[in-house]
Amino acid sequence: MKIVINGGGIAGFALAHFLSDRGMIPIVIERAPGFSALGHVISLKAEGVHVLDRLGIRAACEARAQPNTTMMTFSTAGGIPLRTMQAGQFDTAIGGYLALRRSICTPRSTNGFAIASRSGTDARCGRFARMRRASTSR
Repeated sequence: MKIVINGGGIAGFALAHFLSDRGMIPIVIERAPGFSALGHVISLKAEGVHVLDRLGIRAACEARAQPNTTMMTFSTAGGIPLRTMQAGQFDTAIGGYLALRRSICTPRSTNGFAIASRSGTDARCGRFARMRRASTSR
C-alpha cells in the first residue's frame, strides 16, 4: 500500500521509515523547492531521543548536536542550594536531550539519506511534487 506523507522534515521521514518497516510504500511530499542544510534548531528530549535510537541515527545526531554546557543549580523552596551540575549530566539522567537543526534528517543530510535509503522512501519537493500530484489526480 502506498502512503503519501505531507512534509519532509524529521517527523515525515521518521514516519516513512516506520511505515516502510510495516511493508508500506511511503512517498514524502515537501512543498519547499528543495531540501536545504538550513533549519531551525529543535530540542529533542527523552522520547525524541528514543526515536533516534529506533531509527539507528542517535550517535550521528549526537555528534552534530549543539553542546549543552549550562550549569544548573537545584535549590530548596527557601533558596538553599542543594546541588550544582552540568546540564548534560541532567539530560542523561532524564533519558536524553539533544538540540539540533531540523535539517539533520532531510534527504540531503547523511542521516536523512540513511533513513530514506533504508526505508525506500520516494521524496518529492517543490514544483515536481505539485506537478506529480496534479497528474495523478485525474
